[in-house]
This record gives sequence, C-alpha cells and structure tokens, in this order.
Amino acid sequence: MFTVYGPGFADPIRLEKLLQRPDVSKLSATQASRAMDAQDIPAKESWVDISIKPKDEKKQRHQELPINTPSQLKSPIFKAEQVMTKPVVFVYPYTPAMEAWKMFDHYGFRHLPVLSEEKSLLGILSDRDLMRCRCKEGICMHCGQDKEELLVGALMHEQVVTAQLDTDARSIARLFVESRIGAMPIVENQQLKGIVTRSDLLRAVMRDFHLNVWM
Repeated sequence: MFTVYGPGFADPIRLEKLLQRPDVSKLSATQASRAMDAQDIPAKESWVDISIKPKDEKKQRHQELPINTPSQLKSPIFKAEQVMTKPVVFVYPYTPAMEAWKMFDHYGFRHLPVLSEEKSLLGILSDRDLMRCRCKEGICMHCGQDKEELLVGALMHEQVVTAQLDTDARSIARLFVESRIGAMPIVENQQLKGIVTRSDLLRAVMRDFHLNVWM
C-alpha cells in the first residue's frame, strides 16, 4: 500500500490505482472474449505427443512430473525497510536552493525529502528541479537575478508517493519503472523513516542474485 502526500491527498492508495492509465478505453461489446464451451476443449488424446512412446510405465510417470521453471521457484521477498537508506539527509522548505545544490554535489545523490519543523513530510526535491530552466515562473536557478535568495519550498514537488516499512520492494520497483519515479520516502506514523532509490534496489539485487524484483 502506498500513500500520496500533498494538497488534497491523505488516504492510502493501491499500486494498481497508481499505475492505472486514464486514457485506456474500455473494451467494446465486440471485443469481449467468449467463455470457452465444453466443445472448445480438445480431446485428451490430442494433448499427447504420439512421437514420445515410453518403453515402460515407470518412464512414463517420470515424464509426467512437472518441471519447475525459474518463474515458479520461490524467491525471497524484501520489504522496504530492508533495502531503504537511513538515516535520511533532508532539507526544510526555507533551506536556500543553493545550499541544496551543494548537498547534491557533496553526497552524490539525486533526491532530498523536504520536512517541516515537526519532521513531517512536505515534499521532495530532485537535482532536476534545480537544473530545469523555469524563467517564465521567475524561479530559475540559472537565469534568475535573485537565485541566491531562492528557497527549496519554491522548487520542491508537494505531491509525493510514499510507502510503508512493510511494503514489498517489488511493488516499489514496479512503480519506479511504470511511473518513472526515482525515489520513494518511507513513512510510518507521519514520520520519515527512510528512502528507497533505484540504487538501493540495485544493491539489493547484487546482495542476493535470486531476488526477484518484479511481480
């Protein structure tokens, strides 16, 4: 289960809802699939490859045993708290944008959660938010005359998708790919507990090559 933080958002939301594409049209009546009738099922004899003729009953039973494919094998399920980075480096909305830029350069990461004085999540800032030209909005880090006075609160994203400590890491990985998200704060009881990034998921795969991060 995920939660979207921001103006007008407060309730938990399922992964399927986040990935729902509003522009997909519904199937028309002519596109609906027909249920399979009994006559549609081929005779059992047609399932048997007559080119394979076991010499004895023991060999035949051996051939009928199911074969486990990699997709059927159980893989360890990692929770968000097992792959997340903690403690989290964060900024306040009144932090100067230039200071945030120096933090990106110093730590080498690409996202900074923005917290209130009570340490509740207010938004998230990425390095792309600082690099993108926003002259028309009057808050550009490159061309603005008062960029030294520009604050994080003017550049951050207020709507943030978050997850809980026990969220399946595979769900987070899927959301990263499908929705082009690069980082996800982990929140519990309105408090920031950690953050999961693409790099965190890659490190988890490197630690355990049997980890299946898709579902």
